[in-house]
Amino acid sequence: MSGMKELLEAGANWKFLSLLFRRPSHEVALAAQGLLEEVEPALRADACAVATLLADSCSEAAYHAVLGSGGHVSPYESDYQNDGVRDKGVIIADVAAFYRAFGFETSKEMRDVPDHVAIELAFVSYLKLKQAFALMDENYGAVEICREAEEKFLSEHVLTWLRRFLERVREHAANDFYEKAARMAERFLAGKEGVASATRDPEGFSP
Repeated sequence: MSGMKELLEAGANWKFLSLLFRRPSHEVALAAQGLLEEVEPALRADACAVATLLADSCSEAAYHAVLGSGGHVSPYESDYQNDGVRDKGVIIADVAAFYRAFGFETSKEMRDVPDHVAIELAFVSYLKLKQAFALMDENYGAVEICREAEEKFLSEHVLTWLRRFLERVREHAANDFYEKAARMAERFLAGKEGVASATRDPEGFSP
């Protein structure tokens, strides 16, 4: 079982990554800056560099060129997983069911479809923080429930498409920010046990 410090750092890591793939704004940049002292030390140098770029040079135009409605890269899981076995509605409904089960209000993160990459990453952060608070209360049953949900959500959703998404962000980066943000996220994922075995993408599929 992870300790309090590890859970809080992990929550900050996932939340920081979530902020990088939202529509840029002054508020988003400030939120990213505010997490720099909370992310794990191994990520801090990269996080500082990316946060500086987010504050200084990440324009609306760059966002729309990469991740916007007319952009080159879809930020939605269902566009990567719609392989003829599960349609978009089923995928989105399953993601939303996770959120409801744990009281996660997506409107507090951003107003978009539940399977947007930023919302999914924020949910993983939320589960990490719920584990930390349950541990503080010595509610070990709740810790285990949240940990199992986190593992299930990662294996069934986030890790099944995130690698391909990040590759496409790098390929179509409209400025240094998106290339560095994607590379930082890839390095973070590469350090997580089981990512290689849990990550699976439809071969050749490019939403």
